[in-house]
Amino acid sequence: MDPGQGRPRSEANAPDTATDVQETGGASPLTALLFDVCGVFYDDTGWRRWLFRLVTKMGIDTRYEAFFALFDQDYLSGSVETDTDYWEALRSYLGDIGLARGTIDEVLAAGRPRRRDWETSLRPLPGVRATLETLATRGVPLRAACSSAIPGRSLTHRLRQLRLDTLFDRSVTEDGDLALPQMGLFARHAEALGVAANEVGFVSGNVLARQHAAGTGLRVISIAATPQGVEGVQIGRFSELVSLVQETGRQRLAG
Repeated sequence: MDPGQGRPRSEANAPDTATDVQETGGASPLTALLFDVCGVFYDDTGWRRWLFRLVTKMGIDTRYEAFFALFDQDYLSGSVETDTDYWEALRSYLGDIGLARGTIDEVLAAGRPRRRDWETSLRPLPGVRATLETLATRGVPLRAACSSAIPGRSLTHRLRQLRLDTLFDRSVTEDGDLALPQMGLFARHAEALGVAANEVGFVSGNVLARQHAAGTGLRVISIAATPQGVEGVQIGRFSELVSLVQETGRQRLAG
């Protein structure tokens, strides 16, 4: 889930808030899903919360949401392909917001091993795999993308790390490493899913990505609490996606 939008809640503790398909923003039923993998399939806040605590201790006065919104949009979007790119972008950002060079060196030296440890510990959130398996078996077209940079890692690699790659066709993830908050990319994803844009549910916790998706005609679905108002529907548990999407009849076995 996008930083600042609330931590994902477990399947056990979240209330049942499923909303009828017709209430998700249009007359057409939802027949396909596009997932913003980062923060939806796994909790992506661990590393960022650690980094935010560190830089605020170093004297930066900011809010969590604002800190990462600026970093993602102005320093990461479309420019990060390797780990080196990521750390150079972070170095530039920290310098621009006022940290001295020596302090930045300390942050990066402490941050690199911390991020590596976080990367190796990623696991799917409760209910994610079982729900994706159900959707795939029912023939619901599924597509994956990510609104946050995955430095040095492709989206395909991340899905493989989470052991979810077999639930998506290979072609579906090949061009999924693109930064989502660009309206043209949403239209491409809808076209690749083979259905009209207003039949695609976009599942994300990223505010900017949700806004662009809605502007493209996709139907926004948010999981758990989101402080900002958002078009579309909120659900309390990942498993509630099953009741929102109409079966297509294109049955296939989950990986």
